[in-house]
Amino acid sequence: MLYKGYSVLTKPRILRHLGLIYNSAQAIYPFIICPGYIINESNNFQYLSILEHEATHLDRAKKFGILKWYLLYIFSPKFRLKEEVIAYRVKKKFLESKGVLFDVEKHARILSSNIYGKVVKYEEAVRLLSS
Repeated sequence: MLYKGYSVLTKPRILRHLGLIYNSAQAIYPFIICPGYIINESNNFQYLSILEHEATHLDRAKKFGILKWYLLYIFSPKFRLKEEVIAYRVKKKFLESKGVLFDVEKHARILSSNIYGKVVKYEEAVRLLSS
């Protein structure tokens, strides 16, 4: 499957026992790698918004310089936070354009969690994602 010109790959099902590792999507240029259920339900706006989020990362990495973007994303919490807020805002705009609610509190919990290295406190994540 292609999404905005990027190949969408399915994670191996054996990873489903590892929880979050299977149930999340990653942008690894030039691929979006995600659980099979996202691809199988590609008419679901919530799932499409995940692809939209990851495609945003790939677009920005391409414009910024792929290696430089990934190095900064991995090693700079400030850069990672900025990039995630941008991608979550794109996701929010996409969902709202389809008449689907973007759950700010849910996404703020994710953004302020260990997944992103606790780069922001929950209250600040709510503020960033609400604007």
